[in-house]
Amino acid sequence: MFEILFATFLISSQPRVDFKADTSNYVIDSRRMELIGNVSVIRAGTTTESELTLKADTISGKIDGLITAEGAVQIEYSGRTATASHGIYDIAIGEGRFDDVKFVEDSWFVRAKVMQALGTERFELSDVTATSCDKEPPHYHFKLNRASYDGTHLKLSGATMYIGKTPVFWWPYLSLRPAGGKPPFRIRAGKSDYEGYFVKTAYRIISTDAADAEVILDWRSRRGWAYGALGSIALKRGNLDFDLYRIDERDRGGRGVARAQYRQELLERLTSRADIYFVTDGLFLQDYRFEDFASKPDPISRASLSWRGDGAAGVLRVAVNQRRDDYDLIERLPELRWNYSPHPIFEKVFLEAKGGFTVFRISNPYDSGIASLSKRDNPSVGDDVGLTRGDAEIRVRRKFELGKGFAFTPEARISAIGYLNDTGAIPEPYRVMPSAGFALTNYRRFNLSNDVSYSIRPGLEFLERGLGWNRGDAYSIIEHIDRERDARTLKIILDQGMMTRNGRTWKEKLRVRLDGGFDFDRNGAERYLPIVGKISVWPIQNSSLDIGVTYLPNGIGLRDAWTSFSYSRPGVTISSGYNYRRGDAGLKDYENASLGALTRFAKVWEFGLNASYNLTEQRMDFASYNLTREFHDWIIGFRITDQKAVNRWDFRVSAEMKFP
Repeated sequence: MFEILFATFLISSQPRVDFKADTSNYVIDSRRMELIGNVSVIRAGTTTESELTLKADTISGKIDGLITAEGAVQIEYSGRTATASHGIYDIAIGEGRFDDVKFVEDSWFVRAKVMQALGTERFELSDVTATSCDKEPPHYHFKLNRASYDGTHLKLSGATMYIGKTPVFWWPYLSLRPAGGKPPFRIRAGKSDYEGYFVKTAYRIISTDAADAEVILDWRSRRGWAYGALGSIALKRGNLDFDLYRIDERDRGGRGVARAQYRQELLERLTSRADIYFVTDGLFLQDYRFEDFASKPDPISRASLSWRGDGAAGVLRVAVNQRRDDYDLIERLPELRWNYSPHPIFEKVFLEAKGGFTVFRISNPYDSGIASLSKRDNPSVGDDVGLTRGDAEIRVRRKFELGKGFAFTPEARISAIGYLNDTGAIPEPYRVMPSAGFALTNYRRFNLSNDVSYSIRPGLEFLERGLGWNRGDAYSIIEHIDRERDARTLKIILDQGMMTRNGRTWKEKLRVRLDGGFDFDRNGAERYLPIVGKISVWPIQNSSLDIGVTYLPNGIGLRDAWTSFSYSRPGVTISSGYNYRRGDAGLKDYENASLGALTRFAKVWEFGLNASYNLTEQRMDFASYNLTREFHDWIIGFRITDQKAVNRWDFRVSAEMKFP
């Protein structure tokens, strides 16, 4: 046995082609060849196409044109291999036709009666069968007349899905990303008190690097039909996500949501964002979108344009609350904010500044600081009051290293706030507040052993703040926003932590912070600052424990306390939490405990639990239990959700196709 090897360049602008075979016959006049035994034809890759290797028992044809491959035909490209019974391939243009083709793309098994090669990365297939099941015969498969493959996506037209030999679904179009893992469809069925029996389906119509979208069709026996679309579109240095859903509910008419979220880097330092959010009524999200009703957000639309430089940043933003008429609220409309980060100006003296302008629209103006004054002075003003608020602050500081871990940092700052009402006049009040203070800090580290260290970071912060030039006697110009007033505070801070070393890596295992202090400008019950504490512990690998507390020593006592714990390892995830919040402004105290767990056992079973218990009212807010079982090609799930707070109980059964 011997090997014949020769190569040719068809024309100077085309890729190199190499030929290998045990024996060969070549006619110079007609440029025809016949290669026999372990034949390989290798067409070199280019900047736009991958290398292609054609193997067969025999290959015959023109050396610079059409060739025919017979017997054990293989097509190799981009690390992939396809087999065929017969093939015709044009070496010059890189196109051909192959019969009875089989290939595996990631975990997808594809068969086609005919495959047309339109270059090394583009193929058209006819009479196609595709499945991700490796059983023979497969448990399920897609069957269709034609498909295309571009190296990343398998696009199916007129696909019928078979389970065994029984057709169960038909799609006009499917786009599969073999390595993407997103299923082409989802289906869930079950029963709940609120919805009755339901069937919910999602059909993915496109899944590419440029776009991903699915259409939704749901049916509920007690509520009616619903439909929508969900997806994402890739933009240049950005993306656009959209969510559209509508239900034609019996006895209530159409209800739904429309949301678009946009983010894009317009320039290297300029970013735009927008979140357009609309719902037909406030209860829609609770009824159909959030199993944990407490997490339902208000539908507020926002947009912003932000710029970030080396030492400064700015943002222009707007926000609109669609449901503003349902509340007595303070709403921020167009707002321009800027920030100048600490920058040395001379001899280690740092300057920083911030400021902005905000337009407010205020409902129920009799209860909101300056708005009530405007309403009093202008009785003809409607229920909504518009104000423009301007604020600015400049801060100067310098850090002095005193030795032995001590540092002294004096600072001075001046802040100003003013308003324009609807007439453009500056109403009462406005104010300028100068302040000065210092921070005295220390850092000490103690090596308890070669692999354990403990550090202590105590500090004192003193601030003297005055009203300066002030017009009007209201400290809080807009309630819950402008609450600063004259003060003389001393804050005491204790921050400490422990670190351990594993090999060359140091990790924090304990962090404790406690701060409190005094306000010497106040008397009696207002003299003490809130005492705030937090402990963070990482007791074992992949776990964390956080504890926090806020105590008001001015006669009120404990304000809030919380703790959270989490632990995760392969197959097990556990989380728990506790939260206490003291009520004020007529609200009741709130105390709550939560638990979450997810465990995987016997390799194919998964059990999950999530629950929240209201300790104040001695009742369960919600609890959900889910159990899933993986089969060879399917995932079957059961879920029970009990929402006591809204008197809802759901039982769901879902079947989802398992993709590789």
